Amino acid sequence: MSKPPHRRPRKKAEGIDSSLPPNAAIDPRRSRSAQVYDLVREAIVSLWLKPGQPVSEKEIASQLGVSRTPVREALMRLSDEGLVEVFRQSGTFVSPIKLHDVYEGLLAREALEIAVVRQATTRFDRRFEDRFQALLLRQRECAKWNDYDGFHALDEEFHRTISECSGTPRIWRIIVSAKAQLDRVRRLGMRAPGKLEQIIQQHETIVAGLKSGNDSLAANALQEHLNATFATIRFLMDENSAYFTSEEPASMPMPASPLRNDRPEGHQVDKNYD
Repeated sequence: MSKPPHRRPRKKAEGIDSSLPPNAAIDPRRSRSAQVYDLVREAIVSLWLKPGQPVSEKEIASQLGVSRTPVREALMRLSDEGLVEVFRQSGTFVSPIKLHDVYEGLLAREALEIAVVRQATTRFDRRFEDRFQALLLRQRECAKWNDYDGFHALDEEFHRTISECSGTPRIWRIIVSAKAQLDRVRRLGMRAPGKLEQIIQQHETIVAGLKSGNDSLAANALQEHLNATFATIRFLMDENSAYFTSEEPASMPMPASPLRNDRPEGHQVDKNYD
């Protein structure tokens, strides 16, 4: 496969909207800075703001009814996470998806969350069983209606609940920070036919391991769940080449491109991701 060319940031003159989703809003009872960060980060991870798209500090501040200070602080944090790039002459742009960062995010999440799920098997009780069953029920409902945003939110809650069950909720916050680039790939792959059902089945196996106290079953199911996204990275690059940077360190063990007849029937990711 030929590598996609590295694309220069698109200029504002092209008329690309750089605002947040229409429902983005600030709760005056909570920290403005934290909320602005969460809203802009979600817009990037969900691909509402796409790689290469400009991010206007002024427009976001105006839309949310805040000063530019919390927006600037949010963009600084997002720059540290590799989700935006700041160019002195041309402005701030959503970063392309960097394969090395995706791989690092997967390694960090794998190392932390496998240990967390093993510990969670020793603390699992009826309270958590009820929470997981409720999450799975809601995920099935989202899958039924192809509610990808709702499904992703529940997926995040599912994994956060594993950390809470293990008694290590702060580790989930570390994982969230490390997996920013990985999350964008997950959102791209989520629209593949049968993907939501696959995720639900993997979640069910994880819960079965937790419930039975079988840490190997829970850990192996989680390992399969985490690897599933990275295994399709080549296909996602083919379908969305403009979203990825061409940088690919030779030392990174990338999975081979799947053959056409190995892809799920009808597997096609919408290039105009909305």
